[in-house]
Amino acid sequence: GLWNAAPLTERWNIGDWGNACGPRPSARESAGGQVTVREEGVELVMSGVGRTFRTNECWEQLPNVTRGSHSVSDHAWRTRCTSGPNDARQTTLVTNITATDTTMTLDETGEYQFRIDNQNCTASVRRWRNFSISQRQGDASPVAVAPPPGVAPAPTAVGSAPARAEPAPLPTATRATRCAEVGDAARVEVRPTRKLMRPGERFTFRTVALDANGCPVEAHTIWAITTAGAKASVSNGGTVVVGDDAEDGTMDLSVSFAGKTLHVGVEVATPARYEALLATTSVNDAGESEEAPATIVASGSLGANSAIAQDGARSRKTTFVIIIGGLAIGLALLGFVLLRRTGSRREGTAEVDEPLAPAPLAPAEPGPSRQPISLRGLVCPSCRNDFPPHSTFCPHDGNRLVPAPFAPVAPGSSGGRICPTCGRGYDPGVKTCPVHGDDLVPPAVYQLRVEQPLAAERGKICPSCGGRYGGEATFCGKDGSALVLVN
Repeated sequence: GLWNAAPLTERWNIGDWGNACGPRPSARESAGGQVTVREEGVELVMSGVGRTFRTNECWEQLPNVTRGSHSVSDHAWRTRCTSGPNDARQTTLVTNITATDTTMTLDETGEYQFRIDNQNCTASVRRWRNFSISQRQGDASPVAVAPPPGVAPAPTAVGSAPARAEPAPLPTATRATRCAEVGDAARVEVRPTRKLMRPGERFTFRTVALDANGCPVEAHTIWAITTAGAKASVSNGGTVVVGDDAEDGTMDLSVSFAGKTLHVGVEVATPARYEALLATTSVNDAGESEEAPATIVASGSLGANSAIAQDGARSRKTTFVIIIGGLAIGLALLGFVLLRRTGSRREGTAEVDEPLAPAPLAPAEPGPSRQPISLRGLVCPSCRNDFPPHSTFCPHDGNRLVPAPFAPVAPGSSGGRICPTCGRGYDPGVKTCPVHGDDLVPPAVYQLRVEQPLAAERGKICPSCGGRYGGEATFCGKDGSALVLVN
């Protein structure tokens, strides 16, 4: 049918961009207009506003950038386009199309990274456009109504156009569809439950309200940021804007509807850490969790006594705790049974032996590759050391700590690396130091290159907060500042 396309909005976030990179990218606003949408198998084809676009391709067309993957689900299309592995200009585009009976949304993110004259050139972009239905395909055209028998048609003046006949009413059976008469909103679904964002970015959570028959309806939701001091804002439409000066951290957002509330999360990460988290956490290439949508069920609409707010991340944590608790109880029962059997065998022998003492556990060998999987607290993505929950930075390499469940700390997994010049650690996936441009090295290699016998004897102090540390520490665990020797 015919759809009205809103203007295409574009927002850029520039990372490292030296003089050799050329002109800095800037936002381009494209005008809207009317488009014609038709079906080709499971895909949609949109013609209008200066081009023809298919849902199995990316919106931005660049040389040497081809489609890498494509998926289709219920009223949703997702396409990922990338440049060749040997292309000096690495580009990644992810285009998402979502649709309801009356609206459609185009949302595309782009990542660009290349190197010119030993200068890093990194940037990211997000562009989006909304569509609204104007006229559905198959709607009947106006037809003339024949006059009753015995009644002559009205005369037409010479030289004038014939009068336009009123359209005949459509048969009742044609209008009687399941969603012809919608009811009150019965539930609200919010996607995604977790979003990865960089400072300066804007993102709109996808909120769909449905009645008891599953038909989309209008519903007013109230959004709020519950994390104190968060440098971001959110509108009641679910649009989150992260401040340009926002620091790494997490934000909790509450969504209220019909007196019920659920929570979704936003993880803010700098460009270098964003790429590392994108490769190590359970999000897709667009930085969105692919869990089931968070859902609020209105009790008044369905006759329930309370609302159901489903948060996929919290349910996974609860399931994890239940599994660990069940395993612990099972091991305790197994140990009790083995002790009973051992006691029965001893009672049947003539000689009574002294109870055997349990064999001492072998001490774990030091090193990042020998650390067990952390179940709580914080973990350094570079050296893999565990820290209590109140810590913020790793004292060994200055990297920001991350929650243990989101860090790949299993034995044998690859960790982050350290700059050999400044000694600061970076997350997995970062290969060069953004400050000095040096290739990063594993933590073990860095420790072999650094000898600090004097620091070990004299100790160190943080110049910012005054905290004292041993000679083996390099950075302050409270604010990440580089430590200095005690005079």
